[in-house]
Amino acid sequence: MHPDLKTVREATKTEHLAYLVTPVHGRPFKSAAAFGNWFGDMCAEAGVEGRAHGLRKTLAQLLVESGNSNSELRARFGWRSDSMANHYTRKATSGSSRFRALRNLTRTA
Repeated sequence: MHPDLKTVREATKTEHLAYLVTPVHGRPFKSAAAFGNWFGDMCAEAGVEGRAHGLRKTLAQLLVESGNSNSELRARFGWRSDSMANHYTRKATSGSSRFRALRNLTRTA
């Protein structure tokens, strides 16, 4: 785990069984779309381009590039079949330099 993420995680209070709760109302998001919209708004407010799905996609591709198998991807992301794992495997092995660059960046951090 990245040291910055570990610091934030250790400083975060957990008071709910739900992993993510709304910062305004203090209860779980009503749907994945509601969380995605909130996350997009927070990215825009911070001045960065990003969406929650983009993080998931990047993580899946980085895991493939670092040697994770389809079964490991299925376990991590909760996929029931190899179809999504195969999708990310194809994308990661297509030679996309931006994912190699991101991987290298995280190794030096």
